[in-house]
Amino acid sequence: MEEILVRLSSLPGVIGCFFVGRDGEFASQSLHKAFAKDKAQQAVLILSQTFEALTEMTRFKIDKVVLNTSSSRLFIRKFERGFLNILADFTADTISLNQAMTEALEQILTAKPKVPVAEVKPIAVEKPLPAVVEIPPPPALLDKTILESIFAVTEEYLGELAASIYGNQLADHKLDPNKLTKDQVMKLCFALQKDGGMIIGPSAAKEMADKMLKIIK
Repeated sequence: MEEILVRLSSLPGVIGCFFVGRDGEFASQSLHKAFAKDKAQQAVLILSQTFEALTEMTRFKIDKVVLNTSSSRLFIRKFERGFLNILADFTADTISLNQAMTEALEQILTAKPKVPVAEVKPIAVEKPLPAVVEIPPPPALLDKTILESIFAVTEEYLGELAASIYGNQLADHKLDPNKLTKDQVMKLCFALQKDGGMIIGPSAAKEMADKMLKIIK
């Protein structure tokens, strides 16, 4: 889910996005710190009732709504797991956002469900065993030469502008070439896609980002 929200939030004109599930699951990306999670979850209950009422009134199934404010638009998609939402400004391309949300929902619905971990019952012993704290292994590091490959793709699509755009994003993300993780490089790719979209258009920028992600994987 996080990877999908990162991709959506990197689209041109997108302020942030969030997902609220019917089971209480919540995830967000790029939203302001003042964004209230509990308010979003409460809104799902109201939205669910509203969608049902509109469906009964119009006799058509309603699964998406766009709410306009004075400075932004909220794109809402309802599906069986909950609600996917994108907050964007008026510069965002509506057609591209709707297509991106459709693709995101397909990925969410086709993703394999997490297998629950079986509960391990404690073993009765005469003396209590000390608690064992499992420290997760550090994320695998990527070879620093991968940045050269990412820049090569940027240059292929953005030409003379590639150096300045790539350099700015590299500085903003504060990447250490000797300590590169997959998550850091993915965020760099999506940021380049967002900047590139304003120059070569959303479709070409997405194609550029997909080519970069193939290098990472």
